[in-house]
Amino acid sequence: MQIIPLQSVASQTLTVTLNGQIVSLSIYAFNTPPTLVQVVDGSGNAVADGNGFPVTALQGNADPSLYVDITLNGALIVSGKLIAILQPLLTTAAYQGFSGELVFVDTENLGIQNSTQPLYAGLGSQYQLVYLAPSDL
Repeated sequence: MQIIPLQSVASQTLTVTLNGQIVSLSIYAFNTPPTLVQVVDGSGNAVADGNGFPVTALQGNADPSLYVDITLNGALIVSGKLIAILQPLLTTAAYQGFSGELVFVDTENLGIQNSTQPLYAGLGSQYQLVYLAPSDL
């Protein structure tokens, strides 16, 4: 297991050698635009205004989500992957020759049920990127 050092910034690119593989990582925050949703009451029924029109509201993520692009020896193998705690980043990259796995861990909330979506302000401290070699898997 190897911890990859990250900075607590909204966008960063770094190159590391993992088990003899040259890997470049671009980690970036992107705020998903809000979407318009219909408001429902506690019973799941649509709420209407005084004129009978459906009531709508904007729903979105207040904090930007983190995404990653990964290259292996100069070839892009993962693009625009949403980063989530304890979710493997490279499950579909093994056929492209990548050996091992990358995963984010939340050092303050051990266990997926207690983890939060990672925020760039906690990168490198609360949220750490871990490389697992084949012998670790």
